[in-house]
Amino acid sequence: MLPYVGFAANRWPAALAAAAIPAACIALPDDFVVYLHTDGLLLPRPAPGARLKPCDPRFGDDFDVRARVLFFIGRAVLTHVNALARFGGSVFAKLNYSAPVDAKWVSASLECRSAGDVFLLLKASDFVLHDLERTTEPCLVLKPWMDVDVRYEFRCFVVRDTLVAASQRDIGQCFPYLCDANTRAKLWRRLRAFCHDAVIPNFASQGRAYCADVVVAQSGSAMLLIDVGPVPEHSLVPASALEGDPGPVPLFYVASEADVDRAADRALAMHRVPLELVTGDLASMDDAFLRMQAQR
Repeated sequence: MLPYVGFAANRWPAALAAAAIPAACIALPDDFVVYLHTDGLLLPRPAPGARLKPCDPRFGDDFDVRARVLFFIGRAVLTHVNALARFGGSVFAKLNYSAPVDAKWVSASLECRSAGDVFLLLKASDFVLHDLERTTEPCLVLKPWMDVDVRYEFRCFVVRDTLVAASQRDIGQCFPYLCDANTRAKLWRRLRAFCHDAVIPNFASQGRAYCADVVVAQSGSAMLLIDVGPVPEHSLVPASALEGDPGPVPLFYVASEADVDRAADRALAMHRVPLELVTGDLASMDDAFLRMQAQR
C-alpha cells in the first residue's frame, strides 16, 4: 500500500516547511532510480582534499549510462549542496519519506560533504530502496547538517488533530534529566504549543494519526520540525495511549533500561548492520576480503 503523500517532504505546504529545518528537494530522473536499484557501486570522484565537489567530469565513452547519469545528477546535487553550504558545508540527505539511517555503518555518519557521500548512503540503504518502491515521484531531500543533541529530540503523537502523547525520539538511550516530572511538564507545554501553532494547522492529516519529530533548543524557546510521518510500529507510547481523548495528565514517555535493551536488539535485526561491526571482529572481514582478492 502506498504511503500517504502528505508525509513526503516535497509535498509539505510552505507554512509547514517554514517551521522545519531548511531543505532543498531534487526530483530524481528515472535513470538515476535505475542506478540506485542496480548492483555495484559507482561513485563520483572529488578532487583530493576538496569538499562539496560534483562527479568527475572526465567520464569517457568506456563508462556505461549509469556513469553519465551519475555525473548529471551529481551536478544537480552539488548545486543544492552549495546552496546549503552557507550553513556549514555539509548536508543531511534523505528521500521522500525515509532517511538512510540503516546505512550509517558504511561511513560512521549520516553527514555528507560531497555528492559521493550522498550516493554512497543512498546505494547502501534498504530504507531508500523501500522508498523508491512506494512512491511515484522519487525525490532527494537535502538539509543543512546540524549537530543535534539527541537528548532534545522528541516525537509528538497527534490523533484527530490533537497532541495526545510525546516521547523522546531516540529510544535506544536513557536520559536522566527526563526523569524529573517538572522537566517533562515544561517540555510538554512547549511541544504542545509548537504542535498546535506550527504543525497541526498546516498539515492536512485527513484524519490520520501521525508523529511530528521536533528538536528543542537547550536554552531559549527555539524549536524546529524535523519530520512528519506515520506512527511507527515500535515506540515508547503504547497503542492504548493513542485511543480516545487525551486526559488531564500529560502522557510523556521516557525510555527505561529495558526499553533500551529491546531497542538494541531490534536495531541489529532491522538495520542489517554487519555482525562483525557490532562484535568488533573486523579481522574476519579483512581475511574474507583478502581471500576474495586472491581468487580473482
